Amino acid sequence: GKFYYKKFDIRNEEHITECIQWTITTCGSIDVLVNNAGVYDETEFVDESMEHGKMIMETNYLAGCIFTKKVINEMKLKGIDDGHIININSVAGHYRAEPIKALIHNASKHCVTLTTDSIRRMLVNEGSKIKITVCKLS
Repeated sequence: GKFYYKKFDIRNEEHITECIQWTITTCGSIDVLVNNAGVYDETEFVDESMEHGKMIMETNYLAGCIFTKKVINEMKLKGIDDGHIININSVAGHYRAEPIKALIHNASKHCVTLTTDSIRRMLVNEGSKIKITVCKLS
């Protein structure tokens, strides 16, 4: 088999779109997507700049949402009904996590868990066999 990689800014939607198009051009289709970008920070919530908090949310949560939405649409367009999306997540997205200092990180990981579950139910309701899974790592 072959291994390909593509360097891009995960927080830039145009770069995400370009990456998806590059993958389709290079490989023909996308059958599996693994969302694995993430940042962690223990800055106290009251001390954290909103700019830094936005960066955490954009990296940990929104980028995966954008990728997932675009890849599901591409899978449907190509007739791929057995695709799989895997969202790598933290245990912080499944439990009330310590340290409390990592508040925005923990919130972003809960967003991943809740959104994955909602998308799974949406796909089931549509009768799609595309799978979406959240994998919790410590």
